[in-house]
Amino acid sequence: MFRTRGWRSCWGFMVGGAALTLQVVPTTAQAVSFNVDFGGGGVPDSSYGAAVGQPGHWNLVAGTNTALCDFNGFSTEITLTISGFQTINNTAGGGTDFGALMKSGAKRGFGTTNPWTVSIGSLASGLYRVTIYDQVQEAFSPGDFTVEGTSVGDFNGPSEATGFLNGQNYRSVDVNVTDGTLNLAQVSGASPPVGTSYGIAGLQITANPVPEPGTMALAGLALAAAARRHRTARRI
Repeated sequence: MFRTRGWRSCWGFMVGGAALTLQVVPTTAQAVSFNVDFGGGGVPDSSYGAAVGQPGHWNLVAGTNTALCDFNGFSTEITLTISGFQTINNTAGGGTDFGALMKSGAKRGFGTTNPWTVSIGSLASGLYRVTIYDQVQEAFSPGDFTVEGTSVGDFNGPSEATGFLNGQNYRSVDVNVTDGTLNLAQVSGASPPVGTSYGIAGLQITANPVPEPGTMALAGLALAAAARRHRTARRI
């Protein structure tokens, strides 16, 4: 295997009919952002940023264990493991990036009550924003889905949406990873509503996310108040 400085490529290279892989093996956990598409119905183009505007390589998850690549298509030590799903749905995306992301997914059908989990390992400790995409025509029940123990909420969007609707077919939550593993789970014992399945279409993981404008404004007010108290104390 040819080795060079950088990362192992997730893209294939052919040299003289033989596959060439570029690789080094990092030894520390990585604070990496990445995109994930569940299901084999095609993946979005790398220029597609989805709802949160985060373009880059899209990792295809079509089995229980997947080594993830960064935005540039280079391998990392980060792995994604899923368990408890009944099937990986391979519905074709209809020729659009939105369809490629949202039409296929990992599913657990009606009448099943076993818990399912998605675990992402070898992450550096720190703050991550996790954006979850609900498979078109599917739904989560309120309070059933959690990220690091934080409830994400209900997905109740229209069954044939053609665009992203915050709180309906996608949601984002900020969580703090302390042990190197990011865990997404559905509560045991919750069965999908009649006629539906629980389905997860994709994920976008953002390391060290920029605070929301409201959070930044509050932080600015707190700093200003602290400065005023400091000036007052000096005059006394």
